[in-house]
Amino acid sequence: MNDKKVLVKCDYCNKEFLKYKSKLSEHNFCNRQCYLQYHKKEDIKCICEICGKEFEGKKHNANRFCSRKCYDIFHNIKNKERICPVCKKSFIAKQSEDKYCSVECYNKDRHMPKKEDHWNWKGGISILNDHRDSAEYKKWRMEVYTRDNFKCRKCGSKIKLNAHHIKSWKDYPEERYNIDNGITLCEKCHILYHQQNGY
Repeated sequence: MNDKKVLVKCDYCNKEFLKYKSKLSEHNFCNRQCYLQYHKKEDIKCICEICGKEFEGKKHNANRFCSRKCYDIFHNIKNKERICPVCKKSFIAKQSEDKYCSVECYNKDRHMPKKEDHWNWKGGISILNDHRDSAEYKKWRMEVYTRDNFKCRKCGSKIKLNAHHIKSWKDYPEERYNIDNGITLCEKCHILYHQQNGY
């Protein structure tokens, strides 16, 4: 279907111009300048509730304040007395977002709880996981890969291989470096195993 251009009149300067039929609307303008000038006519005279200054505003806006400064004064957002939630001291907020009296109080409140106080604390298991950098662990992993011909024992993939402990590292410390307790799995099969069997 051909979208033909038709002759229309600009709603601001009355100049005739061509416009695609599909683009026609209630108001049509020959350029951006005419569009802006036309809508400027919709501006109305307003008086600021704080400083009494006269300003132009749009019909569809509230038009109560001439500037952000007057808005903040009205709402008492800046220079408002607040109580710091950490040290309970009273302070004057210089910005609307100010909740804390100092950076120190912000950091105290925002920092995540450490160790036993954290909801996800698991008794320091990161110490148990440091083994991956040890020479003994690297030797065991290479022996498992070599025995399994550098292939996943589940799907045969040779990409992104992991050496998995059949008996868990945490519960069977005596089996940690036993080659018979290892199996080569690709990353996908390894994730799937833990999803089905837990850790």
